Amino acid sequence: MGSSCCCFLLLLLSVGTLTPLQYGLTVNLITKQVNSDIVYEGGRHLIGPWKSFLAFPSTRVTVSFDTMKNSQGPLQTRTKDGLALTLQLAFQYRIDRAYLGKLFALANQQYEPLFVRNARDVLLKAAADYEAIEYWQDREKIGKEMRELLNTRLSQVYATCGGLQIMVIDLPPEFETSIVQTQVTEQMQQTRHHEQQAKRISADTEVLKAQYNRNVTVTRNGADALYTQAVGIAQAEAQQRLLEVEASAMHKVQEQLKLTPEQMVTYQQFVAYHSLDNASFVYGLGSALVTLPGRA
Repeated sequence: MGSSCCCFLLLLLSVGTLTPLQYGLTVNLITKQVNSDIVYEGGRHLIGPWKSFLAFPSTRVTVSFDTMKNSQGPLQTRTKDGLALTLQLAFQYRIDRAYLGKLFALANQQYEPLFVRNARDVLLKAAADYEAIEYWQDREKIGKEMRELLNTRLSQVYATCGGLQIMVIDLPPEFETSIVQTQVTEQMQQTRHHEQQAKRISADTEVLKAQYNRNVTVTRNGADALYTQAVGIAQAEAQQRLLEVEASAMHKVQEQLKLTPEQMVTYQQFVAYHSLDNASFVYGLGSALVTLPGRA
């Protein structure tokens, strides 16, 4: 029974535990020696008796340079053109698992102060490379360039920079007032420019509308003229064909009735009388005056 208890106790002492968000290196609790060759991830591991884990975060960790409690304090420097500058920002670092042993050899478990010192040095130098106006106009570009510089520096101490956020940019009040006035003036100029564009577009629209109406009028007048011309031509052709038909009919009448030219003239006169509305014909009065009523 005693040997069983000892075996069970030794087994318990041989198991080490890491959370899912941790890396670990084993340390001998007696000799205090750390095995930096093998890096463990989250879970339970058989690591041998009298050993334990030194835990390191496997996720991104945020470091803040601002006025909040437990932060590193704002970064204070001067811009490229000599104005006082205070920056409040934050960045996220992540330990490189492949080089955790080297990081431990370099800084033991004091790795975060090492990262902070390197970050402060890089960010202060980078912040001084920009003029004050650039912090208004190119804030996103500055943040991106600072993150790239910080990532390059942290890679030298076995970490990476996963992100950087510029939260507050403090410049002298006189400069900020001047910038605000400049921005207001530029906005007013842009507003006037847009108003002029709107008026120009409106004028162009009226010109296009007038041209369209003129084209419609010309097209309509042309169509009316073509219609009148077509109607005239059709009426003339109809009249021509009517005359041709009448001439053909008279010719056939003359042939069938064997009429002389004088008789044909008389026949045509009677046909003309017949075509009149409400016409009256008086026959046998000699040279008496004959009055024919007109059309009703």
